[in-house]
Amino acid sequence: MQFEHILQLVVSKNASDLHLKVGSRPIIRKNRQLYLLDKTLPQLTEENIRNLINPLLSPELKELYKKNKNIDFGYYFKNIGRFRFSVFSQKATTRVVARIIPDKIKTFQELNLPSSLETLSQYKNGLILITGATGSGKSSTAAALINLLNHTYSYHIITIEDPIEYVIQDQKSCITQREYLLDFTNHKDAFKGGLRQDPDVIFFGELRDAETVAIALQAADSGHLVISTLHTSTALETFGRLLSYFNDSAEQESIRRRLINSLQVIIGQQLVPSLAGNLTPIIEIFFNNLTMKQALMENKSFSEIHTLLEEGKKTWGMQSFDQNIVDLVQKGIISESIGLQYATKPNNVKLILQGVKSTNTSFMQNKPDQKNNHLDQYKTLQLETENSYIDPKTLTIKKAK
Repeated sequence: MQFEHILQLVVSKNASDLHLKVGSRPIIRKNRQLYLLDKTLPQLTEENIRNLINPLLSPELKELYKKNKNIDFGYYFKNIGRFRFSVFSQKATTRVVARIIPDKIKTFQELNLPSSLETLSQYKNGLILITGATGSGKSSTAAALINLLNHTYSYHIITIEDPIEYVIQDQKSCITQREYLLDFTNHKDAFKGGLRQDPDVIFFGELRDAETVAIALQAADSGHLVISTLHTSTALETFGRLLSYFNDSAEQESIRRRLINSLQVIIGQQLVPSLAGNLTPIIEIFFNNLTMKQALMENKSFSEIHTLLEEGKKTWGMQSFDQNIVDLVQKGIISESIGLQYATKPNNVKLILQGVKSTNTSFMQNKPDQKNNHLDQYKTLQLETENSYIDPKTLTIKKAK
């Protein structure tokens, strides 16, 4: 079984991910659904998977997998494309998930993102955060922004990634892309080191702890543009998540003030099924203008700040998820049922779509109802071949010999 043949099939089917699992045939994900890649392929054994993955691993990665039973890395296959691999242990067997990274970096327009996001290239310093669950398109949005800067300005842009996803070629800017284990062994040291490497822009894959948040704020405070991602559902939730990394109340207050001053934009993302049969983003945009800074400094309530966000749609290009859902339904991009499924306040959205104005000035006066704020409605999936579904329970899992 040739890995190149499997990956060519994955690409030909426009899938986003490939799953390799002992006792199962190769599985792909396409538009959130899981399918069998090809029913003629044999069920995988532990030996099959190890033979496929071992040639891709450096000695450092092999040692790290032996120690942690989990590694992530990127790999480029000639004439096929680049893939991001996650290799991990499951029931003492090797499990692999590979995500396709397109060669071409799409623009904001090609990603169906709001035109107001193109103004992000005008920021010269401060902090831009892109938030959302895994698989919500954060990496694609970050790459689109970095490439827009790359084509517009003469900058030194440093990316610190685990692993490198989109390979960005120099245009007007000079691009430095650093990958965990290949180019550095400690994320914090790499981020700190980036400040001494004459950067204009630093992209840091994820703000994951107190130290990386502090370094990001230091970089933003000192005149650099910092772009990063965070696994939060909404823009306003992001503040709480960042502050939660700090235990001391005095330190939290200091970080809160620095964050309010340095933050430029928060972009929240989800991907939802469209009427065209693919996935389309719904986007929340928070611009930290003077009005927002004042509200945050005064510790305004969640609902008050959210109201300001929605009221800033026409003037500033801000929007809530629910406002974007209404737009997408009215434009015929997503169905009303899907819109209501992902809405934070579905009853309010339904009234708006019916032409009845809500008595509230905002779509959402309280914190989002977690029952309705699903980031993935496809938790119960079936595997499908070209023409028929197969219940996963019928797939026999054999123990590795």
